[in-house]
Amino acid sequence: MPTTPVQRMMFLQGQLCFFCNRTIPKGEASVEHLIPASADGSDHPNNLVGCCKTLNSIFGNLSVKEKIRAILKQNGKFVCPNQPAQPQVNQASAQHQQTKTPAKPAPSNGTDANAPANRGKPWTAAEDKELVDAFEEQTSIRALAQAHHRGIGGIESRLIKLGKLAPSEPETNARNSQ
Repeated sequence: MPTTPVQRMMFLQGQLCFFCNRTIPKGEASVEHLIPASADGSDHPNNLVGCCKTLNSIFGNLSVKEKIRAILKQNGKFVCPNQPAQPQVNQASAQHQQTKTPAKPAPSNGTDANAPANRGKPWTAAEDKELVDAFEEQTSIRALAQAHHRGIGGIESRLIKLGKLAPSEPETNARNSQ
């Protein structure tokens, strides 16, 4: 059972950085106050996230607005200065990614350029099987969304359709926040 704030945040986030969604090695994890303690930010869980020590140091006493601005300046491709490598995915997801066709450039017709590449696309039987297998292996909803290039809502909807989540489960499912 997690005993320190950093252990608790890492448990709740599935050992992933809140900002870059990459796995954080145990000794590199730290707790970041979204609203800095120096600006009267509380230690309430709603104000705390887990991230790497390097990013925590960079963000320092920046306001939430300044943190968001720094992330947005990365042009939608936020790269943590501590971990420039690609996030790790399970072997089945990696094999699936290799067989998929490359993502098309974002359309310029006013649609959301940051939308997942597979949003709205039909699911194949192979994707359904991979999704169910990974979900049953306790893979987080967020990690499933990343691996399948779909939104969290799309993953939850598919798991409901496949009978793996109850319709009322998504908003209370602890794995959703990992």
